[in-house]
Amino acid sequence: MKRVFPILLAMTLAAALFAGCGKTTTDAHRTTMAASTPGGAAAPQETQPPTGALGPLTKDIFAVYTEGGTYHVKHVGPMAGGGELTEDIYAKGGSLAWMYPDSPDDYRAVIRDGWFYEVNDAQKTARKIPLEEIAGYPVPPDSAALRYVGSGRADFKGEELDYDEYSHAAGFRALYFVKDGVLKGIRYTEDGMADIEWEYLVFEAEAPDSVFGIPADYTELKFP
Repeated sequence: MKRVFPILLAMTLAAALFAGCGKTTTDAHRTTMAASTPGGAAAPQETQPPTGALGPLTKDIFAVYTEGGTYHVKHVGPMAGGGELTEDIYAKGGSLAWMYPDSPDDYRAVIRDGWFYEVNDAQKTARKIPLEEIAGYPVPPDSAALRYVGSGRADFKGEELDYDEYSHAAGFRALYFVKDGVLKGIRYTEDGMADIEWEYLVFEAEAPDSVFGIPADYTELKFP
């Protein structure tokens, strides 16, 4: 049975924004050909972009922000139970590391070489845990689960920004807001639910090796 560590619960939504699952659904707000053809013939069938087709604003961003890529993102969004949570996520060569800069604990989570490491830099400890024991950790984005719907312009955090809109294989829609070629935020929308927004404070194709490292003098804690 997988264990869900409290520090990881907040990652579930962020991971869901990219992790594909289930059957691809058709976006309810896509543009359709509503007019009939002359002579009363049926209107032509709409041709949808295939799953995995990317929009003009985000295609270069997703080229970096994928499994095996090197990137650092820092974003802030809603936390379960109220309030906001800031997260730093790093990826490089299939390894992942993430931390919570607003947390009073000097805590890092690291996934590398098929293991999960719970690292406390203040106490110089590290707990090595089988990856199959962990649930709710971030996953590399799966752009293949996205279907580009269209582009537009809308307000995000008080600023008019361009966006690419996608439907997702998991059944939701998302607007990816971009400014000067940089991802600035995501608005996650699902029928019958309130919109959820994540604002990106940092988006860069860099990740220092130090965030994945565990110094040799750290004490290894037993699991469980």
